[in-house]
Amino acid sequence: MKKLSLWHLCMLTVLLLTAPVLSAADSYKSLNGTMTPISLPDALHPWWPDSLSLRFVNHVGRHGARFLSSESKVLKLEKFLKEQNAARNLSDKGEQVMAMLDTVRARTAGRWGALTELGRREEETIASLTFSLSPELFHKGHITSLSSYVPRVVESQYSFCLALADSSSHLEIVTAEGRNFDILMRPFDYFKPYKQYRAEGAWKAPYSRFEAQIVPVGPARRLLKDDRSLTDAESQTLALDMYGILQGMEAAGIPISPSAWFSVEEYRECAVISNLARFCRNSINPYSTLAGSSAAPLLENLILTMRKAAEAPEKEYDVARLRFGHDETLMPLISLMGLTPLELEKDSLSPINVWERWNTAEYFPLAANLQLFLLRSPGGKMFVAAMLNERPVAPCAADSLIGGQLIVSLDDFEKCMKTRLALFPAISRE
Repeated sequence: MKKLSLWHLCMLTVLLLTAPVLSAADSYKSLNGTMTPISLPDALHPWWPDSLSLRFVNHVGRHGARFLSSESKVLKLEKFLKEQNAARNLSDKGEQVMAMLDTVRARTAGRWGALTELGRREEETIASLTFSLSPELFHKGHITSLSSYVPRVVESQYSFCLALADSSSHLEIVTAEGRNFDILMRPFDYFKPYKQYRAEGAWKAPYSRFEAQIVPVGPARRLLKDDRSLTDAESQTLALDMYGILQGMEAAGIPISPSAWFSVEEYRECAVISNLARFCRNSINPYSTLAGSSAAPLLENLILTMRKAAEAPEKEYDVARLRFGHDETLMPLISLMGLTPLELEKDSLSPINVWERWNTAEYFPLAANLQLFLLRSPGGKMFVAAMLNERPVAPCAADSLIGGQLIVSLDDFEKCMKTRLALFPAISRE
């Protein structure tokens, strides 16, 4: 284990030394993980042949950019700083962090977890881009939308649907939200075995060892005049608390840069370990397949609605089904579908391997979304195309016979997804 750990640390050094050269500001922004605002194209164009027409769209999306999810992210760090300030032990950097927290509070002004203006624009833009792929489909028809009960998700749904309604007054859009959709949109809360695994599963011990090896102690120690009372473990916890706040500044529209307290290398180390925690909790991994199984009801729903749209007479079924949730909604779903490289053995599971192959900033930014398109040929045969974060992807698992193909038949898509469901079947709630 010691040799393996040393190798992981060497690999981390290689990553730091070979990272792409970016401007200072961009270097930090590229390390904000799940709090990275989505990068959207200016326009979308169909990548399927002109002979195929769009019949139906299945959409699963994460909410858009938001303020920090709760005050708890600030309270722990605030408590520590106030105690040190009372002891007259804060350095200039420590005082700057206290001022930073005051700014966060003032700019958030009680809107913890709320959708930001950027978040609304993200959803509106995605809706407009979707409409642009087939204005004739979205000119007239029925759309059904649902979301989890969380206000920022509900508002994301409304922002998306309002943009569609603005594009065509002939659309009939029905929306719904609430806890009755938890089995689809909040599997991480709905299924107790999965919830317990996320909190205290087999992943925790190896993750904690990686955390102790990688997370920097410098950012916290530099907050104090005398840091001898701080253990390394305490310093690392404080560094991750600071990272958890700073990674959300761009999304919240608060002009605070991590550069005052973290070097790019230190910030990257926090990003890498945070990324690993997300992977271990929310994706199929060597310690558990519960994440994938928790998404089985959602995948079954996607398959069913695609088939219904294919078999229903034209104009007698929705032109789109929309679903809005969280990053923890998309992560298990994408994992179950096999759309990201996940087959990591325990001996090769490391922060670097996960970072290189499953990076949350790339796959699960704010407003991340998966869209499945049902396409009809002139002869009536149905095909499926897919888009992840407004970029075409192969709709079937990479390890399937048709993996890598951007357009597959509906029959092949169903066969591929049912194979995945057989590998990772649904679990009971209790």
